[in-house]
Amino acid sequence: MSARISENESAKSGSVGTNTRFSFHRALKDILGSFFRLAHRVHNFSHYSFGQDYILEPAYGESGFLMTSQGDDIKPGDLVILSNGSACTQYQVKEIEYYFDSCDIWTALLNPVNS
Repeated sequence: MSARISENESAKSGSVGTNTRFSFHRALKDILGSFFRLAHRVHNFSHYSFGQDYILEPAYGESGFLMTSQGDDIKPGDLVILSNGSACTQYQVKEIEYYFDSCDIWTALLNPVNS
């Protein structure tokens, strides 16, 4: 009888092990997904001066705007907040290109974020 219990316990632990492994993979996927969603940063330019600290112009042939400024670690997917009079507008960085001769000056293609 004890051998039979061992087989049943072994079978149970095998199925639990499989479920645990499935749960572990799902949890790992959820954690990594959360990490990559949070990896996009928000860059607040609302307190900077247009024309002095950054330039914003229409992107010809594309929807959105081209913004040129300086600062490092801005990546596609990040959000940029700009002052629009008394309100602020959020834009998402679609593409960014850093200048060859300066590592912190860049031009980015921004798309407005629908609120």
